This record gives sequence, C-alpha cells and structure tokens, in this order.
Amino acid sequence: MSVGAASTVFGFADVFGGHMFNTIDYSGPTAYNNTGTPATSGDTMSHRFFGFENTIESFTGESLDQSGTYYVIAQPLNDGVTSWKLRWFTTAGVEVANGVNLSGFTVKLSAIGF
Repeated sequence: MSVGAASTVFGFADVFGGHMFNTIDYSGPTAYNNTGTPATSGDTMSHRFFGFENTIESFTGESLDQSGTYYVIAQPLNDGVTSWKLRWFTTAGVEVANGVNLSGFTVKLSAIGF
C-alpha cells in the first residue's frame, strides 16, 4: 500500500485549549488503495504528518485538490482515539480506482489533535 506525502504549511500550527491545530499540503499516493470496503480503502493518516504527539481528533473538512479533479474526505475508523483514512473521490463522486497514481495531486488538510 502506498501512502502520500505531507509537507508543512508555515504559519498555521497553533495550540488552543490544550489541543493542537495544523494545516498541511498532502500529495496523494503513487498507487491509491481501493479495496471496495470503506474501512480499508484510502491512505492511512499519521498524526505525525501534522506534528501532533498522540492522535488526530478531528479534520476540519474535505479538500478539493489544486487542479479541481479530486477531493479528499477523512474517515475515522472507530470511536474514541482512532486511526483515520483519507479517501479520494473524483468530482463526480466516484471513489478513485485501485492503483491510480495520485502523487501529482495535492490537497490542503487541516486537523485538530493532541
């Protein structure tokens, strides 16, 4: 399974109420993982991409890539402290097919964590 790449967006990291907030630029994977099952499709997101020490609590919304071709939705995998998947869709609302190279597409993601 391929996972995309994250890069820091300067000036966005912040802390409020003991929770961290950050925004990153995220380039898609070289081979998207679409298993046909929502819980196992997509890119597994690490809290470390955002500079968080423990976990991602929430994403602030979906993001359209810079070309306007794809959008990304973050999906929690269970209740409580959880792993997250990024699922990529075409603007027509169809999930990207297995193996598609998304490395040339970048979205801006914002999350709250600790």
